[in-house]
Amino acid sequence: MNALTTPTTGRGASSRFTSMAVRLVERVGAADLKIVQSASTPAGSVDTTTLRNVLRSVDQAFSTYRSSLATNVSTNLYASGGPNATTRAAFDAQNVKDVATLKTAVTTAIAPLPASVQSSLTSTLSNDLQTLQTNMTNLTTPGSGFVSRLLFRVRTAFVSGRSQVQVDSDIASAVRTYNQGLA
Repeated sequence: MNALTTPTTGRGASSRFTSMAVRLVERVGAADLKIVQSASTPAGSVDTTTLRNVLRSVDQAFSTYRSSLATNVSTNLYASGGPNATTRAAFDAQNVKDVATLKTAVTTAIAPLPASVQSSLTSTLSNDLQTLQTNMTNLTTPGSGFVSRLLFRVRTAFVSGRSQVQVDSDIASAVRTYNQGLA
């Protein structure tokens, strides 16, 4: 994801950027799934169907987060003539709540995994989602113009997408490590 260049303000740049980011997320997810599918499956291991279902639940959690994020941008950041310091503070405060909700949803999503895998993921996923919150807070407050709004939305999509890739990768890695430990 770091190899993606920041979109310019040229015609279609944000669309190309978003398409590239989505293709990258899909490739990483597919690669992780292939690695897990190719591993031997000893008794008591996490099978690909379980992992796939967990990752689908994580995807749904992030989809809900992104929907809340879009609402947050519209109703908080651009409220009352914003963006300004007051509306940015409201946006950041709501994002803290939305990330907490996301964390709960991700924790619920990994519930079908063995307790030892869940335990090994607790700190890692918490750090991943704290990074998401920090990265959202660190985004430069946009101006009120159309291009500035558009770039802010693209940047928030990129940050949330990168976070989802990290969470998915961490879950797949923990499952792979668990399954290898059973062999």
